[in-house]
Amino acid sequence: MLHGLRPTLRSARSWEEELDLVADQVLAWHDVPRESVAICVPTNDMVTQVAYRLKQRGIEPTEITPEGPKKPEGAHIGTMHRLKGLRYQRA
Repeated sequence: MLHGLRPTLRSARSWEEELDLVADQVLAWHDVPRESVAICVPTNDMVTQVAYRLKQRGIEPTEITPEGPKKPEGAHIGTMHRLKGLRYQRA
């Protein structure tokens, strides 16, 4: 059984706007450590783009590799394959 907050859907007119929405949401989750936040995207290129945008907004990102997160601190970003089996408070 899944527990947690009900998902909120937001629309973006462009990938750039979507990146801003992602960063805004991570900033809004100030009640949990960044390490308990996961961002899932379809491609590795998008992982890099999200990480760059988070860094621009003052949010420490960490990419999830086949071996796990690159570093212990920061919001975790990865593809569905990389996030499979991992648990987060916010996603």
